[in-house]
Amino acid sequence: MARSALASFCGRATRAELPPYTNIASAFQRRMVQADVEKRGRRWLAEQHFDWLIYDPIDERLPLADLEDGGVLTVSQEFTRLGLSPARYRQTSFPSEEHFERWVAGWETFMRLLDNHGTRDRLIVHRAEWVLRVEGSDQLTNEPEVIGRANAWLERAYARMAEDVPAERFIAVSEEQQVADPAHRWGVSPFHYVESYYLEFLEELARVTSTPSRDADLP
Repeated sequence: MARSALASFCGRATRAELPPYTNIASAFQRRMVQADVEKRGRRWLAEQHFDWLIYDPIDERLPLADLEDGGVLTVSQEFTRLGLSPARYRQTSFPSEEHFERWVAGWETFMRLLDNHGTRDRLIVHRAEWVLRVEGSDQLTNEPEVIGRANAWLERAYARMAEDVPAERFIAVSEEQQVADPAHRWGVSPFHYVESYYLEFLEELARVTSTPSRDADLP
């Protein structure tokens, strides 16, 4: 489920009347925004039987929206197409200290949810980072200071996650593959990697999921 910050995923659903989802032209984007607004991911965790669950914190870069009734939403580009007036919510930007503290609260709730369903040992973390270089070019994906702040935020998050998730269930792709794709279908971005990055990730995923978890019950 994309386009959902963990603080929103684990936050309170709003009862406020929102613009119709049909304001968003793309069916995929409508599903993502609706799932975030209605907190469908939490129901999915309770109802689905899955072998592994991969958490990728790259979407944590998105701001948070707090509505008057206490509801929390993710301010993605797709969400802005809904047409909700910014005057109706307070926004918390990434990578502020408040944003990090709210991520921590979301993470702790997420851990409790997984524990309630007995699925924490199925969690895998993609140790993603923002990349600076574009393959085969002198172009940069963003200002180095912007990327540095984002990665500092992520490093703090990974350190917190490591308190709850064993090291063998973190997947990090090798440094040489951490470059942006100049021909990426969604454009050049610090988190739109070259194809070989994703292929290496899949190889690592196969290795991690074929190794017995130390969390597994002993015979």
